[in-house]
Amino acid sequence: MIYLCMQQMESSHFAEPIRAAEFSVNGINWEPIHPAINVLGSRYALAIRNLRKADLDLPLAKTKVALGNSMGLSGDRYIAGRVDKACLETMVEIGATSVADPRVHIGLVAEIVEPYAVYVRNELPKQKVPG
Repeated sequence: MIYLCMQQMESSHFAEPIRAAEFSVNGINWEPIHPAINVLGSRYALAIRNLRKADLDLPLAKTKVALGNSMGLSGDRYIAGRVDKACLETMVEIGATSVADPRVHIGLVAEIVEPYAVYVRNELPKQKVPG
């Protein structure tokens, strides 16, 4: 199971908070987004279920980067760089940690489900028929 773990943070997101109306797995075939789902100011979204509040501390030293150019780098070293998102894998069962272990407080958790990530967009304007 893959989990999305989110911590509360200040954000200076520059995009207009316009609700996406359609999603696509391949960027070609588009489907409407269910009215209960809000994706604001983005071109991409994760597919999740069971979004819920959480109250846990994630010890970054017990994680490693799961894929990409930094694969295998410890989570605490990766996050110490100029990143605020990471795909991390836990290296051991997370239990008690020492006080020195850097941790992030997780306030929301969800399960990431197929198709994992999608493109999103506002509806395209309807074509005017000449006549």
